[in-house]
Amino acid sequence: MVRFLEPWHANLKKRLVKSPKVYIRYSGLVHCMLGIETFDQLQGNPIYVASFEGFAIEHVLNNISSKWNFSYYRSAKGEELDLILQLRDITIAIEVKCSKAPQLTKNNFSAIDTVKPNHCYVLSLVAEPYDLGKKLTITNIYCLLKELKTLEKI
Repeated sequence: MVRFLEPWHANLKKRLVKSPKVYIRYSGLVHCMLGIETFDQLQGNPIYVASFEGFAIEHVLNNISSKWNFSYYRSAKGEELDLILQLRDITIAIEVKCSKAPQLTKNNFSAIDTVKPNHCYVLSLVAEPYDLGKKLTITNIYCLLKELKTLEKI
């Protein structure tokens, strides 16, 4: 029912948040408990963004191999990445944005500079993925999972 996402850690000189993130694994159950019956009600509710983030993270983690290690990154300054996936020498950073036109913040870019992933994905409500740079892709859940499956085979 509940997923604990442990914080990413490395030998950094930054103060990192060390408590786990807690997600209710079934977003429909959360919506039911809050009396949210329609998508319009959900979109108008303050839980919408957190609900999408929890749904997206749960969907990714349920559909990748158990070979991946996973965590999140957050510093005391507010630098954050919602999901860090590691497999062998591959590090993937994922930031979840509940938008069709997602924008990364200065704190997101700072977190990317700190974690130094091989690639960073912004998981959002876009129909088709597109690149924002050499190591940054805006994508949807389906395309991200396809990419992660490919990386597992390498």
